[in-house]
Amino acid sequence: MLALSALLGAVIAATGAWAENIMRGAQPAELTVTSGGAHSVRVTLKPVGSVLPPSPSLLNLEIKNPTIRLRTIERPVQARVGALDVEITPSPLTVLVKSATGREIQKLVFHDKTGKVSFNVGAAPVLGMGEGGQQAGKGSGPMGVQFDRRGKLDVMRPGWGSGTLGSRNPVAVLVGTAGWGLFVASPWVQVDLRDQANGAFIPTNDVTPTAGVEKPAPSGGGGQPVPAEAQGFDVFVFDAGEPANMMKDLRDLTGAPALPPRWALGYMQSHRELRDANMKPEELILNVVDTFRKKQIPVDSVVYLGTGFTPTGWNKPQPSFEFNPAVFSSDPREVLKKLHDRNVKVVVHMRDLSARDAEHRRQHPAGAGRNA
Repeated sequence: MLALSALLGAVIAATGAWAENIMRGAQPAELTVTSGGAHSVRVTLKPVGSVLPPSPSLLNLEIKNPTIRLRTIERPVQARVGALDVEITPSPLTVLVKSATGREIQKLVFHDKTGKVSFNVGAAPVLGMGEGGQQAGKGSGPMGVQFDRRGKLDVMRPGWGSGTLGSRNPVAVLVGTAGWGLFVASPWVQVDLRDQANGAFIPTNDVTPTAGVEKPAPSGGGGQPVPAEAQGFDVFVFDAGEPANMMKDLRDLTGAPALPPRWALGYMQSHRELRDANMKPEELILNVVDTFRKKQIPVDSVVYLGTGFTPTGWNKPQPSFEFNPAVFSSDPREVLKKLHDRNVKVVVHMRDLSARDAEHRRQHPAGAGRNA
């Protein structure tokens, strides 16, 4: 029996016939690689028979005619995918992407048991992951803003908070200034850049927002959510040696931004308070615009915050679409017409506050105005 086992092992080693099954979350999986654009490739790993988690970021979720499609792998697989070269190796499943000149762009390593995907960080700054800053004093640079994302774990939770620089809308797009880019279209991931050499995308089902944003209601449908480590993983690798090339590919994948109206490119005067001892709020609204015109200072629009973000806002206590009678003592339509006649646009702001956030603003009205 031992002799037979040794002989069988020798035959397998000699012929390379022992193919390794590709897995995702302990399930048989399929790996596909296709062109993501003129300077990118799309790498997708998902359990056989499953569908990718929905991604509202992509214009097209469908994967057509992949250059590489694997369910097993027994030796390195190499292929030119679009303008880039791709090499796939087993144990652990690794995808290496190179430029046509042989420059290594990025290396992805898929870890089946944990579901995470690691990648090279490199020695240059890494940018991205959406606007908003870390809590003041906890990041690097002025006001705690962290431009170089290395050295931290970002749990990628959306939200708003008085201790941050406004809203926080994370997105799993990374740009390595050494010449690489990554975009995880799905699933939702945390981004771990604490290790100097290797970063990691960690799939998670925890997208609970931070303070200031209501937790989204369950979508229904019943059943338990798919474990994060078993969800399909859809990632784009960009050659960002020329940053404009990456930005064009990303735009083509996610859609071009809407062109703003011309007036939105001009100066906007925002108001935190509508209060003056010598005139009513309604008079003050018109007087501000008249003052700009008199002093020949360009102004294209006026912005009014909602009550709750400021003690006296344009509307009744939030959430409300009703005009505040303490501000608009006459018909609001007439006031807006007078503003439009002065050739300014009017922008109003409101937000559905969580109960905790609203209570905080009721207790600290002055602070609310400063931090909105």
